[in-house]
Amino acid sequence: MDTKEINDIMQRGYHTMIDSIESLIKKEGKSLKQALEVTEEKLEEWEDLSVDQYKRIRDEVRYDLHSLGNKIDDAKTSFKYRLEMDTQFMKKSVIDKLSSIADKTTNELIELKDSLFDKEETHSNDEEIQAEHHDHTRWRDDHSFWMTEIAMWRKETNDIEAKLLAIHDAVNKQGISLQDHVKNIRIHDEAVNDHEVKLASLEKTLQNDTEESSEDQLAHKRMSKSHKDHALLHQQFKNKHREIAILVERLYDLTHN
Repeated sequence: MDTKEINDIMQRGYHTMIDSIESLIKKEGKSLKQALEVTEEKLEEWEDLSVDQYKRIRDEVRYDLHSLGNKIDDAKTSFKYRLEMDTQFMKKSVIDKLSSIADKTTNELIELKDSLFDKEETHSNDEEIQAEHHDHTRWRDDHSFWMTEIAMWRKETNDIEAKLLAIHDAVNKQGISLQDHVKNIRIHDEAVNDHEVKLASLEKTLQNDTEESSEDQLAHKRMSKSHKDHALLHQQFKNKHREIAILVERLYDLTHN
């Protein structure tokens, strides 16, 4: 039997157990413990499975049910992330079936979770061995939780990459806006210089009691308002630039240290 055939049998065995457990609970009203025992007995009778293969499938199902019990509060979210990371056995239909089992057996899962792996443990009264068994269960739970976090981090990383591209575009637009700001400052500066020349010329004629024209006064008021607008805009550019520079520097330090 080649590797592909072995994997096919293993996957079929796993799916059969999940289907059987769900059916026994939903259609026959059996408890989770009863459904698990019946299903394990049926799987053990499969002639195509070696003893090691049977134990591996059985332990995989037990472990997934154990994880459901430990994470029952977020069985619809973080547990699904862990299941989706298991490329050997998991499909969406299986995730849905395990979630269905969780819906109908929530309290029993919580009560049963600590006894799912007790069958082998009860054969030994050695406290050290039992402690190691518990360590292994706890470590597997840690691994499950870590895989959940990694799955979320991967999704967040995709979001971060998209946001970094958007930030890059925004910074480019900020640069273009700064160029426009520079042009407007120069235009305003030329207008100020022109008006200054007119004022200097007017000062010479004031000796002959000539008054500044209303048009010149209006032009000065317009320039005064324009200058205030430019000052406000400039301060906004400064504040935004400082915030962006500080955040980018901090992000750079975080990713390069």
